[in-house]
Amino acid sequence: MRTFLAIGLGVMLSMILFVAEGFFVLNFTKGGGVTQDALFSKNATDSALAQKYSGDPFGLVRSTQRLQKFVFGPMIAVAVGVLVCFVDRMRPRIAAGLGLTPWILLDLFHLNWQQACTACLGRDVALDAVYLALGLIVAHYCTRFLRGRNRSASTSMADVTLAGSD
Repeated sequence: MRTFLAIGLGVMLSMILFVAEGFFVLNFTKGGGVTQDALFSKNATDSALAQKYSGDPFGLVRSTQRLQKFVFGPMIAVAVGVLVCFVDRMRPRIAAGLGLTPWILLDLFHLNWQQACTACLGRDVALDAVYLALGLIVAHYCTRFLRGRNRSASTSMADVTLAGSD
């Protein structure tokens, strides 16, 4: 039962952090401002965006994408791994993997699979695999750390030393 709870909480946390990441990027980065202007402005030509942001608008968007891929993505994977390790100490890797799967699938489904840059597509798939591995590793080692701390104080709820703890 705790495994199902950990999976559900992992899915919810990954989606909440995904939405929070989008909110932060759109409202607090220059690349997010360029994206908003490109999508919702009446005069969204490249020259108008370059003049407004005094530089290469595509460079700003690429820097924001790097922020998302190399900062926010690992943070989401680590946060889900830590949450899962506190909720489910019996099967943390399974719970972390299943908790991260919807977020990773969402990231994979937004890709343009017909694009000419197969190296870019491979990079994105590899990054999603790294996020999954990072979440699994964090859940595993966090659980091992918590189990190690609990073994050092192996008493029952009534403060009676357990028989096999000598």
